[in-house]
Amino acid sequence: MAEMAQTRISRKVKTQMKEKTIPIHKERLIKNFQRLVSIDAPSFGERRMADVLKEELESLGFTVEEDDGGSIYGGTAGNVYAFRKGTLPGTPILFSTHMDTVEPSGGKKALVGGDGRITSDGTTVLGADCMSGTAALLEALKELSEEGADCRDLEIVFFIGEEKHLKGSAVFDFSKVKVEPLFEEFVDFDTFSKSDFRAVKVKECVAVPKSKKLLQFTLDDGTGTDRTILSGIHSFYEPEELVGKTLIAITNLPPRAMMGIDSCGMLLSAIHEEEGEEKLHLLMVDDRIPAGAKLY
Repeated sequence: MAEMAQTRISRKVKTQMKEKTIPIHKERLIKNFQRLVSIDAPSFGERRMADVLKEELESLGFTVEEDDGGSIYGGTAGNVYAFRKGTLPGTPILFSTHMDTVEPSGGKKALVGGDGRITSDGTTVLGADCMSGTAALLEALKELSEEGADCRDLEIVFFIGEEKHLKGSAVFDFSKVKVEPLFEEFVDFDTFSKSDFRAVKVKECVAVPKSKKLLQFTLDDGTGTDRTILSGIHSFYEPEELVGKTLIAITNLPPRAMMGIDSCGMLLSAIHEEEGEEKLHLLMVDDRIPAGAKLY
């Protein structure tokens, strides 16, 4: 029997989280890593790798497509996108990695030493970037399928030309991705650094009269002068449960009048889906962090 390592995953059933231990076949994982390493996949020469990964994903129940991104660079393969419908509601889970490796990579071999370390034979790179991540992802997908574990929708993108300054992702059509993209355009560092993120303490929180959504926060921002911020989160929080919490705010936004009250800043929160419904969580940090502490 293959040697097994153990990992823990969370299985969500209705509204409760149940942990289930799923065995990871270490021997199979290593052999698959060695197989992937042995496939030559220099930047813009990823054809064999793309074919192998597409076949693997299709065997695991994914719908797979390949774009024509490689043709833009004179490459042999395009970016590979795969989707599998899950059994649980919620936002899809997205994994991404890349198919190419740095040079010299022709004829790579992954050798397992007596101490368990895996190295190349010294004449090429090993290609652990990113064949180790790819092998781990494929093993996890196999285990999920073999165990019949419940899971949300899954999305996977394998990029070409990552080692050539992210060329594959630069031409990938992100409208295919069902999970919300992290960004659509870059923000230069000077612009980002102008945003003043501070820890703030909630001194008082009340519902705004005649508003179903707005809460009015009185905050200690470390300056000695109370700061007022309004936030439309009443459907997610009751005012009294937020008093005393340490939150994160952008403090150098211009005042914005809401229901006749100037809101001087914005509180940070995360939005996601649970059971098909939108959920919001304010970003709360350790109460030992003093009011006015700056985030970098």
